[in-house]
Amino acid sequence: MTADLGTGTEEASPVAVPPRRDAPITPVAPITPVAPVAPSRAVRPDAPDASGEAAEASGAAELGPPPPGFAAARAVADAVLYEGYLLYPYRRSSGKNRVRWQFGVLAPRPWVEANCLPTVTMAGSSDSWQQQTECLVEAPPSAVIHIRLRFLHLQHRSVQRRNERARPAEAGSSEAGSSEAEFREAEFRDTEFRKTELRDTEFGDTEFVEVDAASIGDHRYLTFDEAVEREIDIAVELSELISGPCQRQVFFPATESVEPLGDDTRIVRTQQPVSAVMSLSAGAATTPFPAWRLCLVTENTVTDLATLASRQEALHRALLATHSLLGVRGGRFLSVLDPPAWAARAAEACENLHTFPVLAGAADSSDVVLSAPIILYDRPAVAPESPGDLFDATEIDEILSLRTMTLTEEEKREARATDPRAAKLIDRVDLIPDDVFARLHGAVRSLRPASTATGSIASVGVVTDGATDNVTNDVTNNAADDVTNDVTKPVTNAGEVTPSRPPATTSAREPSPPRWWDPEADAAVSPDREAVLVDGVRVTRGARVRLRPRDRGSDAQDMFLDGREAVVEGVFLDVDDARHLAVILVDDPGADLHRWYGRHYYFAPDEVEVVSPADDGAAPAVEPGR
Repeated sequence: MTADLGTGTEEASPVAVPPRRDAPITPVAPITPVAPVAPSRAVRPDAPDASGEAAEASGAAELGPPPPGFAAARAVADAVLYEGYLLYPYRRSSGKNRVRWQFGVLAPRPWVEANCLPTVTMAGSSDSWQQQTECLVEAPPSAVIHIRLRFLHLQHRSVQRRNERARPAEAGSSEAGSSEAEFREAEFRDTEFRKTELRDTEFGDTEFVEVDAASIGDHRYLTFDEAVEREIDIAVELSELISGPCQRQVFFPATESVEPLGDDTRIVRTQQPVSAVMSLSAGAATTPFPAWRLCLVTENTVTDLATLASRQEALHRALLATHSLLGVRGGRFLSVLDPPAWAARAAEACENLHTFPVLAGAADSSDVVLSAPIILYDRPAVAPESPGDLFDATEIDEILSLRTMTLTEEEKREARATDPRAAKLIDRVDLIPDDVFARLHGAVRSLRPASTATGSIASVGVVTDGATDNVTNDVTNNAADDVTNDVTKPVTNAGEVTPSRPPATTSAREPSPPRWWDPEADAAVSPDREAVLVDGVRVTRGARVRLRPRDRGSDAQDMFLDGREAVVEGVFLDVDDARHLAVILVDDPGADLHRWYGRHYYFAPDEVEVVSPADDGAAPAVEPGR
């Protein structure tokens, strides 16, 4: 029997439990890897037995289930949960699969403080002991807040053989090639779970010893670390959070399960105990209209792990890929990335640590927020053409699928033995129908009218004060006439309409400008000489600017460059005749290398403030990095 680490469904989750302050959340039973994990239920802190169950169930029914957006956001939440779980080529022996668990790791606090650099950031790619989510909700006090905490609980899968049958070199003898030998030298094999002898009453008093690999018939089994999904649901009225913070204790005990594989071989799956605390509070936001700042803090509360323990040992006591879904019934969340003008300052005041909240779920609803250790846009979605998870949500499905098809049969055999999810991935790619694979090549999401002057796709100038999206939506829907009239006239930040290329003449004597795909078109453009107006100032190569990325419509990572000073290396035009400033950070220690390689950050003219224009058009020397 192979462990099924599949995702549970919404229907499998029990009804949310009405919260009580300081009420511990206890799992109903030890979770085995065979079935999806069921969320825990809260119990009365003063209840001596199960007599309070009926009252608790009645209260849960009154609060109702989570909002529908939870189900709509499930696919993206699962992509966050398993991001980097395994990476191509999905084999245990691959170097990139020896250093795992890079996002949303909440390890024991004493260990983190002794072994990790302190980081105050919203990015969740560094190990921490806590996450903090702050977001804005517009709702009456009677509204119900739903919280779903999700994470992976590490589980060691130990392949074991009877000791009297094991030869000295059995651990990886004929089973392992050179890559397996290297793998046995990897650091994570030197943990408390390796080289141990276990006993089990089902097998009598015969000792079993862990081996690297074993084969039973055509099936191969490898010693490896897998994971089990954990979910905790909480429901609470907003009025209760306004009156004071609530805390919920989370605890999952140590577990062990044995799966026999014939008379002489077995798989033992073990988990170490993990514990955490969820703190939820709400306070009035400083806004002209009623709104609340909702705060969720999740902390690892394990205290018995030695500070000298290895990271692998710490991972067994950690919450992995930790993220949360926040929902509201009877209200709506406000975007932290793109809040309404009246809530902009309150959104800026929200402090998010090692996680970042974005609107999730259906496009026409704002009842759910996904707070993830990976920074996303509002309302992220999995492409409908994607046939399944590849554990790398930012990669292109077609490329990874093609690469997976190139694996040898032996490599595929090892990948299937590495993890059940990898086995499903390999089988899915091998059997993908031609029509499904063809859809991975690309898709047209929207169309825009072509420019009669240049033959290119018409560009829409950037309009300030948040009008960009309205213009884009109108063009996509071929709606407003006033937008159509402005399609071929890009707008500068100074508010002046200027053509991005020389306008086509009506004279029959002058030839039309070359099409954008014509090589002659490149000769007509020079990033060294091109210029653009920013607030009435002519910006060209050599100018210094301060970066002010837009809240939406730009790269999510650009927010980390907000306020940084940069040197303009050139003004580029794309095939849509839109201008982009190629810049290099002034204080970047690798600036010379980036210039030599031609690697730049790209920003639109409305995303910069002019510090000083270029003197002579030459790129100035870059200051040494800090």
